[in-house]
Order: sequence, then structure tokens, then C-alpha cells
Amino acid sequence: VIRIMTFGDSDDDDDISHENDDEEESSASLLANVHLIKDWKMCDHHNTPPITEKDIETHFLFSKSVTGRKRMCNRQIVKAKRFCEERYVGQCELGNVNDKVYVRAKCRPSMKSIVYVNGKKEKCYNITVVLQQNGKVVMGNCTCKAGVSGVCSHVGGLLFTLIKLT
Repeated sequence: VIRIMTFGDSDDDDDISHENDDEEESSASLLANVHLIKDWKMCDHHNTPPITEKDIETHFLFSKSVTGRKRMCNRQIVKAKRFCEERYVGQCELGNVNDKVYVRAKCRPSMKSIVYVNGKKEKCYNITVVLQQNGKVVMGNCTCKAGVSGVCSHVGGLLFTLIKLT
């Protein structure tokens, strides 16, 4: 099986504004903050930010990739919805650092029973998503091969699972 993630470089959507692009923290510094959280809580409808499907689509379709080009990830959104519906995502926990909400979870792989994460055998991928208090997706990360992009289907599965919780 060959998986290819394509990045659209169409100029048609250049008018989409990204608020605070210059002021946002780097993905590396945001991920480093995960280690500051000592008090993780299980996600439920009381403590989960009000994320919407529009927030997810904005993150997947219009955020810039690490190469600076815009992404077009319709296939990942479809697969992410399936991960949510079929309950691939579990153990959702959240914590706060400054004004950001960090959500971490596990996602079963769709095609294998065992996956390799950093050279070690694992049963699940580890997902981390950073949200603003209003539900806007700041970034995502997963331990799968495509996860560094922040728009793999596992990250999307977690985001759609959060919608179900709100």
C-alpha cells in the first residue's frame, strides 16, 4: 500500500486570513509545553473547548504545511470521520498551559495491529492537539509517519471525537 499526501499549491485560496500567524508560537515550542502539564483530566462535555466542524475543516484545508504551501486534505477528513464513528480514538485527556488547551489521546491503527513508533512496537498512535479556548485548532501532531504534518487522519479522528463530547 502506498500512501501519498498531496499539498495543493493553488493560489485560489490566498485570500484566506490566518489571524496572528506572526504571533503564534512554533509547533516545537507548543509541543514542548505538553511536559509542563501535571494534571491531565479526562475529556467530557464540561471541560472540552467548543470545537466545530468548521474549525476542523479550516485546520485541514487551509493551514500551511511545514513547506509553507497550503494543504488540501479532503481524503484525511473523510477517513478521520470514519475513525471517530468507529471509535478508533480513545483515552482522551486534556490539560491547560497558559491560554491553550492540550488534548492527548490514543488512536488504533486502521491497517495494522502493531505499529512502530520511534523504533518501538506500540498498539496505538499517540496524538496531541493544541486548541485555543474558543475551539480554534492551533496545531496537531501524531506519532504516525504523516503525523508531523498535523493533518493526518488520526489527528482528525481526535478532533471529530471532541465534537461528539461537546
